This record gives sequence, structure tokens and C-alpha cells, in this order.
Amino acid sequence: MAIPIELSAFDVDVEACYTRLNLKTLSERDNDYFTVQKSLDGVNWVDLDHIKGAGTTSVPHTYSYTDSTNYDGIAYYRLRQTDFDGEYEYHDPKSIQHSGCGYAGPYPNPTNGLVYLAAIKADVPLYVYAVTGQNLTSKVEINYEEKSIDLSLLDAGSYIVVIDNELFPIQKVD
Repeated sequence: MAIPIELSAFDVDVEACYTRLNLKTLSERDNDYFTVQKSLDGVNWVDLDHIKGAGTTSVPHTYSYTDSTNYDGIAYYRLRQTDFDGEYEYHDPKSIQHSGCGYAGPYPNPTNGLVYLAAIKADVPLYVYAVTGQNLTSKVEINYEEKSIDLSLLDAGSYIVVIDNELFPIQKVD
């Protein structure tokens, strides 16, 4: 079986309060897309986004992704490369130390229900609002121990998560 991509670089860097992922391929064969994944413990991974691949090419390509959910601690990032036929492979994870810039926004964003928060404590005020201003906090489940919010009971659309007076827009999809 041919190697689907020849990866020449996969770098993760903190820029201001964001994390920037850059990857470069030397060649690609039947490369449908990359999935950027994040973990706070190196074990449990969450999909952040999909980046469309170049298909089949021998021309180098550069890709990038910005994760705006910075927080205080170590985060792990990895790539899952998926071929047109659905076959996939993982690339070695990278870790980075965040110094924190306030609360981390919910991720993944957009989400189909469950979102995670890197730094949330039980005594921190947390609310979920519709963009119209309606408080929907009673319709979601907040799990402080797992640092998650379950938005699955909400309709697809745009919402605002408020953590200790910081606003984070989030998109709920079906």
C-alpha cells in the first residue's frame, strides 16, 4: 500500500492567546482530509476541525489551523489523515504548554452536543444564552467534574456561553 501523505512538518506553537498548528506535506495520494484533534490528558481526543486535503499531488502543500481555546496547562494535538476510501492514519501527537489567557472557550466548536472547557470550577458562574438573549442554562447539563456542557437538547444554531462574564460564541449543529 502506498503512503497516503509524506508529512515534512507538523508544528504547534502558542501565538498570543491562541495555538497555531502548521503542517506541510511534500506529496499526497488520495488525501481527502485531515482531522485536527485535541486532548487535555493525552488519552481522550476531541475533533476540532477538518481540513480539506489536496487529493493526489507531488507539489508541497501547507495547511494551518488556529485553536482559540487556550488555557493554563498542557494540551496535546494530533492529526488524523483520511483517504478518499475512508482509510485513515494518525500522526504522532504534539504537546504544548499554555500559559493561559482567561478561560478557555468551549470546544469543539462547532459541536453536535457535548463541548468541553479546559478550566472550569464548580464555583464559577456559567450560563448559556440564545443569541436573542434568552437564558437557556436550565436546558443544558453542566458537568463540572468532567468540565463539559451538554448542548444536545438545544436546536441547531448559534449560542453564547458565558463563563465568569467572558462571552464565547458557539455553533450547535445536528
